[in-house]
Amino acid sequence: MKKRFFSILLCALLLFSLFSVSVCADEGILIMSRESITLFIDQSYTLTCSVYNNDNSQIDYSSSDADVAEVSEDGTITAVAAGIATITAQNGDGLTAFCDVEVVEGTSPEEVIISSQYITLSSGSSTQISAQVVTEGSDYSITYFSSDTSVATVSDSGEIKALNTGVAVITAESASSAVAQRCIVKVTTEATSSLGTKNISGIIYDIEGTIQTDLILYFKNGSSSYSSYTNSNGVFYLDNIPSGTYSVTVQQSSDSSTVATGTLSVVDSDIQATCIISNNELVIMYKSTSISSNGITAISIESTALTMVIGDTATIYYSTTPSDDEYKNTIVISSSDEDVVTVDSSGTLTAVDEGSATITFATPDGKISKQCEVTVESATESTQYSAAILICEVIPLIAIVVIFAVKYRKFIKNKEKEEMENEDLL
Repeated sequence: MKKRFFSILLCALLLFSLFSVSVCADEGILIMSRESITLFIDQSYTLTCSVYNNDNSQIDYSSSDADVAEVSEDGTITAVAAGIATITAQNGDGLTAFCDVEVVEGTSPEEVIISSQYITLSSGSSTQISAQVVTEGSDYSITYFSSDTSVATVSDSGEIKALNTGVAVITAESASSAVAQRCIVKVTTEATSSLGTKNISGIIYDIEGTIQTDLILYFKNGSSSYSSYTNSNGVFYLDNIPSGTYSVTVQQSSDSSTVATGTLSVVDSDIQATCIISNNELVIMYKSTSISSNGITAISIESTALTMVIGDTATIYYSTTPSDDEYKNTIVISSSDEDVVTVDSSGTLTAVDEGSATITFATPDGKISKQCEVTVESATESTQYSAAILICEVIPLIAIVVIFAVKYRKFIKNKEKEEMENEDLL
């Protein structure tokens, strides 16, 4: 009897456990795009939620402290004041997910600049990209994500590995997750990406030097045709097109009206060019220097050599092409030896100690740069130098004055002597 009881009890427990597993499996799960996030005051970030094994997709969001972080109906978090809050997402069936939000004070990032926006790789190959947060405050770290890890993966340092043919979007996101930039990665077979194909990049201006955006470029060679567009910096990219001569048509993306036409020869090497629209013609000027990833084609500085005295300050004025502040403010200024001379983001130098250092003005990706060699001397050396200049310049002047005075006095004496002799004759 006892054996039968325990057998029945065991079967009941097994049935209950199976039922419980079934219920849990059917219950589903709610996954939020971020489990934690750091935002600066007045920044916003939109969360997304995915529901698995559940048909109720209606999501309601709430904040544990709306005075710190508010959340809207679509999951957009707005940072209000410094502190910590938890955002809760819940669907109609009670599935929940959470995101911890830390709101901090400081200067929020403005944008992320990425070294490449379009990359073509063959299966099994890899490449390195870099990204930088543009801000007036401290440096912020970058987090990389891949939209499809079966096509391409990306490491914490920005190394992309091509796995299978397809397209993946690599996102470089600031630590606060409020600003990001993306790189489109196209993975091809080895045969597709091999011999005979070239990469083209360029930047388009009008005849007055104004960057042209929102344009579509069509490249045609016989039956082959390719297209690209200018981004917000006027830069266009084309990956892996065969060598040959192409007719180029530039159109407005808004109404497809033709802005310019021209020709481009794709030969033995990748092309980086500056294109100018003049009288409806596309004039392509080949450049030996690179075009930076954010559209800068040149940097100019006031001087390439400078001598300073310990404790002194000086400013090296610089400009970029294009010359707008949004481009100029991205320039990274650094000193090769801060024990000798330091430099701030405006180009102001402070002489610290004797020696020499190189001040470098560069685009974030390092493709374009200009340098100024700075020599710092001690105050004693400077004083000695000044004294030497004083001796060399003043002593000859004193000598001239003394000689003039002696000759003038002699002249006066002779004059007086002549007058006395004349009086005696009278």
